[in-house]
Amino acid sequence: MTDERFAGRSRISATGVLTVVAYQFVFAENLPRVGYLTLLDQVMIGSFGLLAVTVLESLLVDRANRQDPAKAIQIDRTSRWLFPTVYAAMLATIVLSAG
Repeated sequence: MTDERFAGRSRISATGVLTVVAYQFVFAENLPRVGYLTLLDQVMIGSFGLLAVTVLESLLVDRANRQDPAKAIQIDRTSRWLFPTVYAAMLATIVLSAG
């Protein structure tokens, strides 16, 4: 059962990563090339980084679930509010620093 959960979590994270990559390809074709990071570039890099951290979180939860299921649940519960909070803070920082 644990391997099935990890596989499901991995598929969701992989889908997110592929979505960000596809999004970058679509916009790269339609936007002019510039020699600096745009606001959109910064958001995409931040999104990609946070998605990479979700993969690590899935590995951590899987490992914790094998040793201490209560700890795995606690990590999951913390991640449910921590990831959206970090993402919102990242977006706010990017937007406020641009203006």
